[in-house]
Amino acid sequence: MCRGPKLDGKDAQPDHRQLTSEFIAYKLSAEISSLPIMSIRSVQDTVKSRFDYDVKYGKAWKAKQAAFKMLYGDWEEAYNRVPRLLLAMAATNPGMVHVVEPSATKMTLHDGKRVRVFHRAFWSFQQCTRAFEHCRPVIAVDGTFLTGQYKGTLLVAIANEASKRLLPFAFALVEIENNDNWQWFFHILRTRVMPPSKEVCVISDRHQGILNAVELEIPGHAPLHHRWCMRHFCANFYRACKSKELSDLLQDCCLAYSERRFANLYNGLLKHKDLNAGGLEFLHRHLIFNSKWARAYDEDGRRYGQMTSNMAECFNNVLKGVRALPVTAIIQYTFEKLNVYFQNYTEETEKKIAKNCEYPTKVEEFMEFQARKADSQTATCYDNVDWVYQVNEPGGTTQGGVQHGGRAFRVSLKTCECTCMATQPTKGKGAWEGNEKEESVWEEALRTVRKREKEELERKRHEEIAKKKAEDDHMQREYQQYLWHEKKRNEKLQAERDRLWREKFQRNWQLAQLARERANRMHLEEVAKEAERIKEERAQAEASKMEECHHFFDSVVQLARDIREKEELAEESRKKKAKGEGAFATQ
Repeated sequence: MCRGPKLDGKDAQPDHRQLTSEFIAYKLSAEISSLPIMSIRSVQDTVKSRFDYDVKYGKAWKAKQAAFKMLYGDWEEAYNRVPRLLLAMAATNPGMVHVVEPSATKMTLHDGKRVRVFHRAFWSFQQCTRAFEHCRPVIAVDGTFLTGQYKGTLLVAIANEASKRLLPFAFALVEIENNDNWQWFFHILRTRVMPPSKEVCVISDRHQGILNAVELEIPGHAPLHHRWCMRHFCANFYRACKSKELSDLLQDCCLAYSERRFANLYNGLLKHKDLNAGGLEFLHRHLIFNSKWARAYDEDGRRYGQMTSNMAECFNNVLKGVRALPVTAIIQYTFEKLNVYFQNYTEETEKKIAKNCEYPTKVEEFMEFQARKADSQTATCYDNVDWVYQVNEPGGTTQGGVQHGGRAFRVSLKTCECTCMATQPTKGKGAWEGNEKEESVWEEALRTVRKREKEELERKRHEEIAKKKAEDDHMQREYQQYLWHEKKRNEKLQAERDRLWREKFQRNWQLAQLARERANRMHLEEVAKEAERIKEERAQAEASKMEECHHFFDSVVQLARDIREKEELAEESRKKKAKGEGAFATQ
């Protein structure tokens, strides 16, 4: 709070450097938590009133984002908190239905670990489920895209009760509107939220995912009855005819209560001068589906007069401010808003019950209005058994003091059928002349439509037969092609096997050759070694033989020497002896 004149008389700076976006987020976190759709201008005004400073739009926006981060974590952390937040809500709200599914294929790194990515989530509170049991069996479904950092779609299912109050009773966060997500949403809605035996009418646009999802049958659960939103249907017709006037006429056809009124308006639309070929083709193509978009042909009154999906559209406008928030803020916002909804309307309903009010306010007003209208009507009984009455309404034109026209309705109380017997005459014609002409035009249009419908059915039958024949031919060709490919594949496999066998045989033959060569080398080496050994043995034998010969020769020489010596000794002894004998003889 440093704003004001300084001591020297000069004004202080228009901004304070400590007034950062983080500081503003910390100070305003409580306000943003209670009102997450607070606008940036409101943040600027709050800062101005509290700190007496003007902050720029960018700083206020950063402060709001920083507050979101403080409250809900960053954008990625918000997706991680979704299961814990729903579990916390379910802990304090028993009976709450919540489903969180991660992606089956996408993975990401979180804290160094590979984890699965958030795919979709569904939640519905038990209070809404119990309240829906007392509402009309009509719901409106729609999807609204998110505008935050990560794209996505919020699917909602809205019901309403007799006082025209909206009841949002099912939500889902998905990646995109497609067949898989809508089927998943309707499957959980029918099996875990809506009563199994309650037949419910679904009003929506003609998104292909919704059209496919409502046609699915779930064993043990009542079927759904789908009706088209009149506003979206007329918008599609406008794209075909490019005429706002014709779109308004088609809207009048959708809002008509009786088949006769519908026929008159539809004939006028067909005969309109501005109707082009595209618009005519659109009308003829969708006439056979008139039970989906026309109130006069609504089977069993399933849509209870609800012609549009404005219930879901109005709630999408409520969520407009939170679509840019983190997903946890969106879930928490739905919880808080529904809490306020039930608190307010519970007190109001208790006051009505205390006053012994038999019907809701809207119903009482409608009954009073119808009672005032019935005061001027007269009834004539025609059948006491079947309870058939004719109810006459005053009105019409007055000519010469005589009243002409008015309307008469033939009513059967047993069968709950109502038929218009007469209408106000046109100028210059009798009471039945104009009606007969309109009826003939309508019958001619019906005959034309039935003829075209029959031709269309015949054409579709021939197309189906031709398509089936083409599919059979295509399957036969595919089978023949499959056999040819299998044959080629088998031939290729056989050729590959032969090639591998030849390579294996050649490799084995080469290995055998190498083995033989190795054996031969080893044999030659052994033979050479053996020859060398034999040679060495022979050399050793010859050396030993020579040595023996030398020894023998030496022994022979020695023996000869010994003999010679002996002979010499003998000779000497003989000579000595002879000499001695001679000397003896001499003597």
